[in-house]
Amino acid sequence: MNDFLLLETEIGSGPLLIEASAGTGKTFTIAGLVLRLLLERAGLTIDQILVTTFTELATAELRGRIRDLLHDALLGFQKGKSEHDLVGDILRKYPDHRTAIARLEDALANFDQASIYTIHGFCQRVLAEQAFETGTLFDAELVTDERDLLREVTRDFWRRNFYINDSLGVLLAIQGKITPRKLLKDLEELEKNPTLTILPKDLRSSAEAATHVEQALTEVRDLWPECASGIRDFFANPKWAKSTYGKALLARIVQDLEQVASGEPASARQFESIELLAAEVIATGLRKGFSLPENPIFGTCQNFADRAADVCTALRAEFHAWAPDELRRRKEAQN
Repeated sequence: MNDFLLLETEIGSGPLLIEASAGTGKTFTIAGLVLRLLLERAGLTIDQILVTTFTELATAELRGRIRDLLHDALLGFQKGKSEHDLVGDILRKYPDHRTAIARLEDALANFDQASIYTIHGFCQRVLAEQAFETGTLFDAELVTDERDLLREVTRDFWRRNFYINDSLGVLLAIQGKITPRKLLKDLEELEKNPTLTILPKDLRSSAEAATHVEQALTEVRDLWPECASGIRDFFANPKWAKSTYGKALLARIVQDLEQVASGEPASARQFESIELLAAEVIATGLRKGFSLPENPIFGTCQNFADRAADVCTALRAEFHAWAPDELRRRKEAQN
């Protein structure tokens, strides 16, 4: 890596990468490069130099800075001197003032044709000018902020999958395991980086995953009556539990499992209670010196928790597979 010198570093025919931190004069440097190109390249006109940046505000500033520098340079060449430090150095480097004046006068006279754009503005221009080659309609609308479209796609997926009262996904959604906000964040990441790969690719469908949850729930129902006594004894002495487990919560878990075992339709709270009884969760809540008692309900509840997580993963995977294509379809439909 070499130090970049605005007036000395050669501008070759190939790429030249300049790396600079914030506040180091990038706009000043770009304006200086435009001036150098006009002075050094015979036959090069202002409309043949492309300058792009990120925002409309930055583009307006860049356009103004380039024009001001060209104007200061023209005055300097006409007078043979300048108080502008860069222009003074330019005057000494390019002794053919007559040619320089002609090139700068032409650049300023045709400055309204200067190709100084935001990146998205330049892309829109190319698409419009090459409409037949790109297959773009002439009146295509440029959307610089697609968040409304992303939200629309996310909400439609949510309505299609979570507005059914008896849907298993609804209970999981109530627990906050999968939310529109989380799905929207996923879609934003996919749009920002379309090269992202979703793994694994061979996930079971959410419908199949939900069937496994139902089976796991049935196992919990069938097993609870024979395990309930041991669990009550275990919970009767809450000294084993860290502060995250209080007596009220322990009592609630037992009550919810009783209702699950009765065969009533499960609620989101009961789902949560089953998962709180999972082996991994109980193990993390044990105080030092206590161990998990041998009770098969812990493993059965763990299996339920794992299967419920599979449903969430499957739903996210289905959203990832559907949403980007749906977003593109809607963009095309709306032109």
